[in-house]
Amino acid sequence: MRDYSFGNFISTLRERKGLSQYQLGVLVDVSDKAVSKWENGESEPSIDKLIKLSKYFGVSIDESMSFR
Repeated sequence: MRDYSFGNFISTLRERKGLSQYQLGVLVDVSDKAVSKWENGESEPSIDKLIKLSKYFGVSIDESMSFR
C-alpha cells in the first residue's frame, strides 16, 4: 500500500510556489517523472535530493523526514 503523506507534502509545497513537476525536477536535478513518483507514493527522494527540496521550500530536514 502506498503512503501518500510525503507526496502530498511535496505536492502542496510545489503548488504553493506555482511550479510544475517539470520545473521542480529541474531545480533538484531529477526528471518530472521522478517528481511524479514522489508525489504518488511510488518512490522517495534520495537524501541529497531531500536536502535540496528542504532548502528550496524553506522547511527543515526534520519536517521533510517526518513524512517519509
